[in-house]
Amino acid sequence: MKSRLFSFLLCFVMVTSIFLPVIPESAQANTPVRTPISLDGVPLVMENPIRIINHTTYVPLVDFSSAVSRVSFSRTTGNNSVTVFVPGMRVDAGDGDLYIRANGRYLFAQTGCRMVDNIMYVPLEPLSRAFGMFLDADDVTGELLLYYVHGVIEHGDYFYDEDEVDLLSRIINVESRSEPFTGKIAVGQVIINRTFSSMFPDTIRDVIFDRGHAVQFPPAHTSAFNRVPCNDCVVAAKLALEGTDVVGNSLYFNWRGRNSWAQRNRPYVTTIGNHDFYA
Repeated sequence: MKSRLFSFLLCFVMVTSIFLPVIPESAQANTPVRTPISLDGVPLVMENPIRIINHTTYVPLVDFSSAVSRVSFSRTTGNNSVTVFVPGMRVDAGDGDLYIRANGRYLFAQTGCRMVDNIMYVPLEPLSRAFGMFLDADDVTGELLLYYVHGVIEHGDYFYDEDEVDLLSRIINVESRSEPFTGKIAVGQVIINRTFSSMFPDTIRDVIFDRGHAVQFPPAHTSAFNRVPCNDCVVAAKLALEGTDVVGNSLYFNWRGRNSWAQRNRPYVTTIGNHDFYA
């Protein structure tokens, strides 16, 4: 598992570690812009403008999909969600969701999907990843540059391991069911991070039930662990398996402000909801 996850995460970092145009602090929270965007050197033409929302580049989902592929069908459900079908892929986006769903895969959209003037806007980074593109930017002109590196994203039925999703969603459920959505992802990320650390076992199952230095996750050894996880916990588990980063290299978490071994001995990283995280 370590080699498979490492290869994927390395690719993920290469795709996401790019420098997009710097947006002036004076820019509005929701600003249409004329930033040019191209795919393999050919300018993309979209009916609706690119927008900058919370300093993040957003594109209209249907327009972008039509510009880079052939949209066979699109559907809007009320003012809340949009579904787009292109050859080999289905993309779903919901207003306010912190992810897009592409071929059953969950890709993190940190600033959320947004309905603007009845148009669904999604962050460009996860959408380009769904289409199998590398995203870059011209440092001089500010033009956004997209390049195909492979076909549309592999379907979730083949990417996710059912046992890993089940175990990860159960530990998220018992440790952080009442926490914010990003807090749920964070707990899953801690488990994943441990599989890469020489201090812990190298599988999700063994990390969850690890007793190497006393019981690591007490709720995993109670009947509560057998409860059906909430849907958000399942989605958070899949986002963690995708390499989503909300707590860096954290290996520990505990109740906020608790006097714990991690608090006394490990570097503090951040607090999300009622959990403090430590590296």
